Amino acid sequence: MVKIMHWSLSSVVGLYFVLSSPSIYALDYVAEKTVAYEEYPDYAAPTYEGGEIPVYDVANNPQYVDYGNVKPDYNGLDYANKEPDYTPIKDPVYGDYVYEGYEDYEDSTTPKPTTKAPTTTTKATTTTKTTTTTTTATTSRTTTQVPCTKKSKADIFFTLDSSSSIGPENWKLQRQFAAETTQAFTIGSNDVQFGTLIFNSEVFKIHDLNTFSSKSALYNAISNITYSNLSGTYTYRALRKIREDKLFSAQYGGRMTSRIVIVMTDGESTDKVKTKDEAALLKKEGVTILAVGIGNEINITELRDIASDPAKNVFIAGSYQMLNLIKNDLLTITCEKA
Repeated sequence: MVKIMHWSLSSVVGLYFVLSSPSIYALDYVAEKTVAYEEYPDYAAPTYEGGEIPVYDVANNPQYVDYGNVKPDYNGLDYANKEPDYTPIKDPVYGDYVYEGYEDYEDSTTPKPTTKAPTTTTKATTTTKTTTTTTTATTSRTTTQVPCTKKSKADIFFTLDSSSSIGPENWKLQRQFAAETTQAFTIGSNDVQFGTLIFNSEVFKIHDLNTFSSKSALYNAISNITYSNLSGTYTYRALRKIREDKLFSAQYGGRMTSRIVIVMTDGESTDKVKTKDEAALLKKEGVTILAVGIGNEINITELRDIASDPAKNVFIAGSYQMLNLIKNDLLTITCEKA
């Protein structure tokens, strides 16, 4: 049996604790594959407000955990007063965000074969958010879509990676995810509007913000976008097109309201410098950018450069099959920004 420490502190701290067990049981392995890492920015920064970068399916996407140096401080607790330092996971990670409501458990039945027990110092973190109660790690994240009930106007552009590395089956999952995400909002000229671009070596505008005024029409349009299947991940060209073509302007249905771009990609962009620069120019104009990375070829540093708030606006799924696990996190932030 492994006894999990379940944190519910109200302050933002980083804790170290040691887990030791004669074997890793089935539920441990599930937790290992659904780990979510809470990031470690500089806690000394007076403007720090907390935040986390969810990382789902560690088996496919294991590179985002901070094993930074620590020093004793803050009422005897250890925390890392440093910028995030991402290094590969070498052992299962047991953290507060994994065990959101996944408190003490017992499973003394079948241990997972060939897996050595971790006797390691592992960082767990807590944030100001309160955990909720569920029964197991497999149910600590719901895939039931939560609607945005906030009454507001917002103009939102999806920019979908359509490069050849994705493949037709994953493309279907990506466009389905985008189409379903729109259904959480009230669609219309007085509410939320969506536009869509797809990109690879080229950029194709699928529709403008004001093209569709009903949920059903918008859903059908996005869920039937043809996969262009060209090589190259020219993310900066998609961001540049939004800015230079003024796709948020009144000419294309834009309004004086919240403007959001959701970038979805499965890997590094072809030109990281230009991507960072174009993202900065859009953000300078007041556009909020959310970055969604999928799979094990993504570049976390680039995603953080793209996002408006690296602590809260970066979302990572281990595979296209696991996109639904981040849907409600993405919806929550998008709804807040709308």
